[in-house]
Amino acid sequence: MTISGPIVHYPAIDSTQTIAKQTLTGIHWTTNQTAGKGRFDRLWYAEPGRSLAVSMAVPEYVGLERPYLIGMWICLALAKEFDLKVQWPNDLVLNGRKVCGVLTEIVDGVPVVGFGINVGKMNFPVEIADRASSLANEGRMVGTAIEVFERVVLMIYELAPVPFHWSEMAAEWMSLDETPGKVFKLQDGRIGAADGISEDGELIWNSGGEAELVTCADALWGLNNAANIDQE
Repeated sequence: MTISGPIVHYPAIDSTQTIAKQTLTGIHWTTNQTAGKGRFDRLWYAEPGRSLAVSMAVPEYVGLERPYLIGMWICLALAKEFDLKVQWPNDLVLNGRKVCGVLTEIVDGVPVVGFGINVGKMNFPVEIADRASSLANEGRMVGTAIEVFERVVLMIYELAPVPFHWSEMAAEWMSLDETPGKVFKLQDGRIGAADGISEDGELIWNSGGEAELVTCADALWGLNNAANIDQE
C-alpha cells in the first residue's frame, strides 16, 4: 500500500488524527495520545505507553467510490496481523471485547485513516469496562506498543492496494466476521441488529423484520451506551 510522506513520531500528542488531517501526508504515531477520538466524536480511552495511535493520509485514494472500504481494508489487515475478529465497520475484537478501532475521515477529498490499539495491561473506566479491553488483558502478549507499531508499519507498506469493490475482500472479511447480531443505532434514532454485510460492503440492518442497507450506524455495546466515553 503506497503511503506518501514521512513517518512522524510524537512523544505525546492530543490526537494523531488531527495532525494527519492538517498535513494530509505521511504516517503519524504515538504511544501517548491524550485526547484521541473515534467515530461520532467519542473519546478514545488510552494509557501512556500501553496504547498505540496511528493516523495516515492516503491521497492516492482521492475519489475512491467507496472510501469506507479503506478503513475496512486496514481493519482486516490488523485482524490478520494480530489474530483478531472483525465487526462492521471498524471494530477489532478479542474474546468478544473491543481492542482496536479504525476511523476513516475525508478531508479535502483525501482519506485519512486512524486507528488505536490497546496493547498493554490497562484499567478501563467503569463506563466501558464491560466491552473494552486490550491485547494483554485478553492474554495476547505481543510486546510493547512501540514493537506493535514496528509490526504495523511493515504491514501497511506490504499491504496490497485497497480494493475498489467489496467482493475483492469479502471472503477474507467474512472468515473473521462477528457482525451478525451486533446492535446498531441509526442516525434517526432507530435501533436494530445486524443481519450481515451486503455485496457492496454495507451493513444489513434489521429492525422488526424490516431490513435496510446502511453505510453509517452507531454500534451499541451493552447497557452504558449513553456514556460520553466509548471505545468507538
